[in-house]
Amino acid sequence: MSPNDTSPLLYRAPAKINVGLEVLERRDDGFHTLQSIFLAVDLCDELSFRSTSNNIELHCEPAMTVHASDNLVYRAATLLKDTAGKPDWGAKITLRKNIPAGAGLGGGSSDAATTLLALNTAWNARVPVDELMSMAASLGSDVPFFISSRPSFVTGRGEVIQPLDCQPSWDVVLVTPNVHVNTAWAYRALQRTSRRPPSDMASSFLSFVETGHIDECILVNDFESVVIAQYPELAIIRRKLEELGPLYVSMSGSGSAMFGLFAPGTVPSVIDDIFAPYVAVVCHTL
Repeated sequence: MSPNDTSPLLYRAPAKINVGLEVLERRDDGFHTLQSIFLAVDLCDELSFRSTSNNIELHCEPAMTVHASDNLVYRAATLLKDTAGKPDWGAKITLRKNIPAGAGLGGGSSDAATTLLALNTAWNARVPVDELMSMAASLGSDVPFFISSRPSFVTGRGEVIQPLDCQPSWDVVLVTPNVHVNTAWAYRALQRTSRRPPSDMASSFLSFVETGHIDECILVNDFESVVIAQYPELAIIRRKLEELGPLYVSMSGSGSAMFGLFAPGTVPSVIDDIFAPYVAVVCHTL
């Protein structure tokens, strides 16, 4: 597809959940070293891309609360355009948001990665995957994962991706309260002043996939206790999830979304009633 082709490309940008998240230490550059298991789920934002000339135009549904140039989608499109050295390339992009913001689900990061992939195709830019990964890392710590969205063991500040040789198939009950957790605040609240030794997280997760039994002493989210202390309604959501008999319950990222993993076909049909007034959806691991 040439840069002037007017046919739109339609893409879906998945959310992610964290099965375990350990914050190991604060680095000299201000970032934190962490390790986590990232899983993509089929709760998705929807994006359409139409090649034009010169300018990047971004329309969001619902409307953005920030200037378009501050949106990760716009920044990703501009970065790819500049990297390709093609100032006459442009695009009209429509982003329909379905993934809650500020919930630890990586929606903005997924949108950015999807934009790199989509416009690399739409513009026939032919940027290789390893370079797309580097560009993704420059946009945000979680963005590289969404270049492939495969189950992965994630280290570094979140940009070091090790795909795992597994394909878990779980239903996911995802509950999001009307709470926006500031990630910088969550890191400060942890008060990580010395290095925490890492657990054997990847092996524990692979064993969980294989056996259905989980070591909850290892696959923990370090943010959960400090965020629940600040927002006690998350404890109510966690308890309701546990009452449904899941395989695993946790908070995703730095919150505020809580989720439960379930064997396929075991989720009750009255999720909305159980978790009202919170937003609850049933999705599936990818």
